[in-house]
Amino acid sequence: MQNPVVSYNLPGVYDVELSVSNSVGTNSILFEDYITVLDQSPVLMITEIMQNPSAVLDENGEWFEVFNPTNSPIDMNGWYLKDNGVDSIRINSSVIIPPNGFVTLGLKSDNGINGNYVCNYEYSNFFLSNGADEIVLFNAGEEEVDRVEYDGGPNWPDPNGASMIFTGNSTADNNLASNWSTATAREPSYSGTFTDKGSPGTNGAGQNLITSGFALHVEVFLQGPFEESEMSTYLNSAGRLPISQPFNGLPWNYSGDESVAAIPNPDVVDWVLIELRDASDVLQADHNSVIGRRAAFLLKNGLVTDLDGSTNLQFSISISQQLFVVIQHRNHIEIISENGLSESAGVYSYDFTFSQLQAHNDGQIEIAPGVWGMIAADSDASGFIDDADKDPLWDNQTGTAGYLESDSNLDTQINNQDKNDFWFPNQGSGSQVPD
Repeated sequence: MQNPVVSYNLPGVYDVELSVSNSVGTNSILFEDYITVLDQSPVLMITEIMQNPSAVLDENGEWFEVFNPTNSPIDMNGWYLKDNGVDSIRINSSVIIPPNGFVTLGLKSDNGINGNYVCNYEYSNFFLSNGADEIVLFNAGEEEVDRVEYDGGPNWPDPNGASMIFTGNSTADNNLASNWSTATAREPSYSGTFTDKGSPGTNGAGQNLITSGFALHVEVFLQGPFEESEMSTYLNSAGRLPISQPFNGLPWNYSGDESVAAIPNPDVVDWVLIELRDASDVLQADHNSVIGRRAAFLLKNGLVTDLDGSTNLQFSISISQQLFVVIQHRNHIEIISENGLSESAGVYSYDFTFSQLQAHNDGQIEIAPGVWGMIAADSDASGFIDDADKDPLWDNQTGTAGYLESDSNLDTQINNQDKNDFWFPNQGSGSQVPD
């Protein structure tokens, strides 16, 4: 096909893979993060307001901050700022808010007179009263996206020389007075020698929009190697486990460089690929919500560990909504947590093993009374168990041994047990992970 046209209908950052085939073979090249599609029906939040600076004149130092709680960039070009009265302006240039990021809009962009902060967009004829007032965001289609109505003191903060800061998380109501307080420090995004307090363009002290690093504690079983109360480690004991992560090809296309000099723990069953998604609920946790991926080890007791074979995975990424975890394996159907993970003392935890309801849409199988695991025999990793998992994969590999796709029970041997015990009864099972 010459000059193909491909449409991207969902917002996000996309890889592009080009393949060329002829009678000799096929060559492919992958361009990672090559296309960015902006969200045209976005959600934004007003999260900080400087309506009454004291170190500079109001006409120079008024500003407010907008937060993007999604995992896609949002351009405010063509948006409107209004109040309940006569103030109304249109943003007439590109103002892109990065995923889980901030912009600051103000009356003056010259930081020599505005109090010394970075103003991402300078507007005019839109003023913030020191008493009661409103800021209302409308998208380019003039649909209301967010609204903050402060009252100048009876219920809301009424600072002089400090900003009002939203202290809730990204799912809380930012038009509720109890979710706002007064900034208590002049933070690094406010530079210079002026004295007004606030954190323009950042997740300041007292704000809870972004979390910084965390550990991940996950428990999951694979159906294939599960025996009585734990999983077998035949691949490990036979020396068949690779020392580098096995997910760099299709369909995962994971480019991580996870590798070890030797398998660190005799209890390691296999590699798994962990994918983190940040969304308001599981139905919204599709591929556009992915915020991180890591290859990890799975132990026979179901624990997922870092490359040392014993500790929790560590992630240095931010979460703005709820955290969902996807578990992927070479020949078991992927699953995603039905619920957002719970956090305690910097550790997000989830246990897939004790209930069918722990995986979205009953995406697991009961492997012992009251014990649930990922469904085996997805040999081609298509997300669906069908004839293609048997022919050609099992047909070509049966009678051989190794670290192979058709080894559903992970005992290193490809034989009738893989076909009869797993492929045949599991036919028709498919992934329940949102696309």
